[in-house]
Parts: sequence; C-alpha cells; structure tokens
Amino acid sequence: HSGKVHTHQLTGKNTRYCFKPEISEKEVTTEPFSVLCVDPKAELEWVKYDWKNAIPNMFGDDGVPKGIVTAGKNCYVGRGFVLGDKDKLQPGLIHTDDRSATGVYQANLLYGNMCRRERNFEYLVIKDKETDVKDVPAK
Repeated sequence: HSGKVHTHQLTGKNTRYCFKPEISEKEVTTEPFSVLCVDPKAELEWVKYDWKNAIPNMFGDDGVPKGIVTAGKNCYVGRGFVLGDKDKLQPGLIHTDDRSATGVYQANLLYGNMCRRERNFEYLVIKDKETDVKDVPAK
C-alpha cells in the first residue's frame, strides 16, 4: 500500500497513513511501512500532467517519461492539489492500470480520511539518471 507520514509539530510524533481498499485511509500502527528516499544530490523535477493534451498511453506500453520515479508495477510517484485547492498539495500515486473511462490518468491522493482522484497532477522525475532511488523501510 502507499501512504503518507505526518509529523506532529509539538510532539514530533510520526503518524503514518495508508490507502485502504475501500478508497479511504487508515492509520498504520503495526504493518510494514516504507518511505521513498532519494540521494540529496539528485536533481528532482515535478512535471505537470496536461490531461487535456496528454499523449495517449504515455505511462503505458509505449514507454514512460524518462526518469520517472516508480512505486511498483504500473505505479508512479505523483502529487496534486485536492479539489483544486492550492493549500492542499498532497503526495500520491498514479496507478496506470486505473484510468478514467475517457483514458485520462489520475493521481490518487490521501486527504481527509479518503483517497481523492485528481486528473490535474504532477509526476516526479529524477533528472540525473546516475542517482539511485531507494525504497527504505521506516524504523
């Protein structure tokens, strides 16, 4: 499962959340959990997905954008603004097997105890192909 980590500003305690199959989120207390880590020297770029002018199957069999960060088979790291609110930028995943009926890709974002699907999103690209991306288990 994918998720997010919140750190409480006063206590410093981390609270972890993951997607549930019912398209909501739940607090993770005992399950294994991992965090995406990238070498600090890597040059990262968030690339806007233009759903109105998108290349058909751009995350599919025809190949994926160069340097895109994967989070599993047919799954990529993304982020987006929930309900278009510029104060609600949330991390998420783009599951390429789960497109809308019109073929538009969507990012799945955790917010307000639910999984929100947004077609306006950005995907993460590492510009330095020599830098390694690691999925490291949290302690």
